[in-house]
Amino acid sequence: MSTSSSDAYDAVGGYPIGMVATLTGLPVDVIRVWERRYGLPQPSRSAGGHRLYSPRDVLLLRRAASLRVRGLSAARACAQTLAEAALHPAAEGAGPLVPGTDPSAGLAPAVALSVRLYAAAVALDAVAARTVLDEGGALLDVETLWGTVLAPTLARLGTDWAGGLHTPAPEHLLSSVIRGRLVALVEALPRLPGAPLAIVGGAPGERHELAALMLALLVGRAGWVVTYLGADTPPEAWEEAVRVVRPRVAVVAATLPEHAAPTLAMLRRLHSHLGRQAPRLAYGGPAFAGTPVSVAAGDTASLLALGDDLNEAIRRVTALT
Repeated sequence: MSTSSSDAYDAVGGYPIGMVATLTGLPVDVIRVWERRYGLPQPSRSAGGHRLYSPRDVLLLRRAASLRVRGLSAARACAQTLAEAALHPAAEGAGPLVPGTDPSAGLAPAVALSVRLYAAAVALDAVAARTVLDEGGALLDVETLWGTVLAPTLARLGTDWAGGLHTPAPEHLLSSVIRGRLVALVEALPRLPGAPLAIVGGAPGERHELAALMLALLVGRAGWVVTYLGADTPPEAWEEAVRVVRPRVAVVAATLPEHAAPTLAMLRRLHSHLGRQAPRLAYGGPAFAGTPVSVAAGDTASLLALGDDLNEAIRRVTALT
């Protein structure tokens, strides 16, 4: 039988670190490192010496996590969170985050949306998830919505799945809902005559496509005409698309680390095959976060590394105009 967050809080007067990991989507070791290095959070201790976290600690960790998704370093994210907390101190004696009438009550708008979106996904309620997306789209620009609501919620669902708290169903449902919304936005992008051309798609074997869709959407909103190839695009399809579309840049996105090296190898071959017809070939996404500089730079001087931060990737692509 599972234990609710309010039960865990009431039992000992604070959240144990495992429950905090569930509530924030942050791994336990990250929470400990942030506490040790940056002073966030600052838990109390039980009689037995175990860390006990308050609801305020949870909210601060969520805020820092959302800033990390937006591209800040861990040190800067924690420092900004602590500075904001100093300006807006929470009331003393706040109770636990109870999943009752409204678990998002009193939270910042982005955090409140994330809490509701998570609840809808866990309940496998696609209608409720779409309602939250509608509200989020009305309140936030698409970059902020992704960085502070969608990506953190998906990360939390993935962490909870890995921790055995539920099946993959909630993450799959939410990914499907978000994908549908992003596809509609990408398909509605204008195709202005004379605008620079771009191709965006997923690496061969890569079935996670939300990051690629977001990249396609934001490049399109920056004034480019985007051809989106979808997830798991094979090498021969990339070559054909480049020959037919003749874009200024072709961007291959990958999420899982095992796709990083094969993607770089494919791009090298593509550049060799196309010769002088090759556009600027770019690669980016979480898969490349740990790619050694020697591997990424080596014999890929003709390739453009976009990194794993969405905003920086957009900046580097649009700088090619």
